[in-house]
Amino acid sequence: MNILVYATNFSPEMAGSARLNTELLEWFAVNNHKVDLITSMPFYPEWKIHPEYRNKWWFVENRGNLRVFRTPLYVPQKVSPLKRIAHELSFGFSSLINWAKIFSNDYDIILSICPPLQMGILPTLFCKLKSIKSVFFIHDLQVDAALNLNMIKSSFLIKSLTYIEKKILENSDLVVSLSHGMNNKILSKKAKIKESYILNLWTDTKKVVPLSAEQSFRHEWGFDINDFIILYAGNIGEKQGIEVIIDAAIKLIYNKRIKFIICGNGANKNNLINYSNSKNVSNVYFKDLIPHYNISKLLATADIHLVPQKRAAADLLLPSKYTDILASGGVALVSAEEGTSLYDITVSNNCGIVISPEDSLALVAAIEQVIHQDLTKIRLNAREYAEKVLDKENNFKRFENHLLTILK
Repeated sequence: MNILVYATNFSPEMAGSARLNTELLEWFAVNNHKVDLITSMPFYPEWKIHPEYRNKWWFVENRGNLRVFRTPLYVPQKVSPLKRIAHELSFGFSSLINWAKIFSNDYDIILSICPPLQMGILPTLFCKLKSIKSVFFIHDLQVDAALNLNMIKSSFLIKSLTYIEKKILENSDLVVSLSHGMNNKILSKKAKIKESYILNLWTDTKKVVPLSAEQSFRHEWGFDINDFIILYAGNIGEKQGIEVIIDAAIKLIYNKRIKFIICGNGANKNNLINYSNSKNVSNVYFKDLIPHYNISKLLATADIHLVPQKRAAADLLLPSKYTDILASGGVALVSAEEGTSLYDITVSNNCGIVISPEDSLALVAAIEQVIHQDLTKIRLNAREYAEKVLDKENNFKRFENHLLTILK
């Protein structure tokens, strides 16, 4: 296949969608498909253009069967809803230069990756002009999340985004999501969708593996082998509801064995550090994002892994950190309501522990309980589920076959 991809985030970014995009596109390129990608200069999750990409304009990176068309964009120093919209629009307009460069090329499929929502606009128009199959891949139901978290208050903007989303969905030959819950949310929208597909949020079970505590960052970071470490690793943004971790740490400060590590970067990190400092919390440690090649070592550092999520964000996104936790044989303490994908996967496979979202008392109670439990069975179940259901190679081959069927 000859595939054109339109996505904001890509390597060398390490977090969230960037890693998912990189793994998927590199797999297609290695497996003899020709891939062109129109993307931005790397900036996430630090919200700063990486030093080696600063003061650059439009250029192309060649990586074998993968060509990366880089696009300059506006990156705000402090992220707000309005500045984020300006940031996303700047990429859309700036990327027109690269769209002009590839206009005469022949593609079989155009794959647009959301968020942001606007990533579906130019591909939809391009597919109509060139009679190309359009695939809209949703990592995060951005409009729903923004509404549920009260990030958008303008009725005009809400109606405009809802209309744009509906048109993109209806004009896509295939709409892809990462879980059954997300797929159900998409199908419940007032849009006539031609076909939907679930690409399980994957993990590389050959690279993400269980390690012992002695092989972890414990010694390097100054922790004792007997410390009970609770880890949050990932993006630090508005949708995660990470403040609940600080509230729980305050209530558990009496137990000197319990230590919390928050490892990652994001738009809300400084606010979280300030909140922690204002509460004089001494059992919470902040670390920067760890490169993914060290993910097994990082995950082995923890006894428990936190997967918090705000109630309003249920099934609008599926945290990519969750699949790596399972592959590492970790015990995930998941904040999820009954009926959501996170809840169903965790409970039905007995591969973690579920508590109600945004509830620091429930989090404290769960930690006080599991610290005395034998978690071996949960760890084994987690690894088994990752190997059977989430393995990257199997999921990508299945997706590849499905894309080939829509070309017939």
